[in-house]
Amino acid sequence: MTSHTSAKTSFPRVRAYLERLPEGLASYPKYEAKGALLLHCLEHKPLSTSVGLPDELRQVLERPPLASEWIPEVSYCALNVAIADLWELDNAAFRSFWYDVMGNMANARIYRVLFGFITPDTLLGAAARYWGRFHRGVGLRALPRGNDGILYTVTWPTGLIPELVAHGFAGVVQRVAELSKRGTPSIDMVQFGATGAAYRLNVS
Repeated sequence: MTSHTSAKTSFPRVRAYLERLPEGLASYPKYEAKGALLLHCLEHKPLSTSVGLPDELRQVLERPPLASEWIPEVSYCALNVAIADLWELDNAAFRSFWYDVMGNMANARIYRVLFGFITPDTLLGAAARYWGRFHRGVGLRALPRGNDGILYTVTWPTGLIPELVAHGFAGVVQRVAELSKRGTPSIDMVQFGATGAAYRLNVS
């Protein structure tokens, strides 16, 4: 894949994200994300430069985690925002980016079994269990809404998940819903705030 270098390498959204957190990169250490998520998104859109990023994030890029390792959710989010800064992705483009990343993950041999048995029922009943394989601390609940489909709520401590990354979650859920191969799923982020977001999934 051809790397991309933007003329804008100061990562303004990364700086803004970290400045809003109570302790910057040291915030919320008990909240973690699976290393595999970071590896897959960097494979899809590499960070060809880390100039301007905090040393802690540059070290993660220089010594990437194993797929099975857990990394701080703050670092994971910050590097996602860095990708968006470097590749000049807005919320919609970042959602599409994670839709594509999740498609690649679903086709990877190690995850083929995990995602191979997705059904409309597991989208509801096992959503939290699937989520827990990749996130620790950030919570997900799935609630049936009858004709209004499924309402997913994701919660986190104040400021942990930036709005950009919350839009990426929508791309993830949409791609996973498509794996059920029943109907045409659509998902909308219907609410976003400092401590959580809500998504409505419908299958037509």
